[in-house]
Amino acid sequence: MNYQLTTQETQNAQERYHNTMRDLIARQWNLEAARDKASFELKDLAKERGRMGLTPDAVKASAEWRVKREAFQRAHGALRAFNAKYAKAINDYLRAL
Repeated sequence: MNYQLTTQETQNAQERYHNTMRDLIARQWNLEAARDKASFELKDLAKERGRMGLTPDAVKASAEWRVKREAFQRAHGALRAFNAKYAKAINDYLRAL
């Protein structure tokens, strides 16, 4: 049986696809914003740098730095996992616009 979509069904499918892609892009932006915020907080805590530009061990030993580092790693990991799954689809969608 050869089934063809009606014009309305095709438009509905396209609309669902565009809405899904918009939702994915918004989710990606939110994940990037969360990662950037965590990165800024981590860098703000480690204002003092050593001679080679590294964060001093005294700062890394503090509980506050470890908490912020863990928050950054979680945010970055979430963005990395999202991009691994959806980046190609998002890029293909944006390129087709």
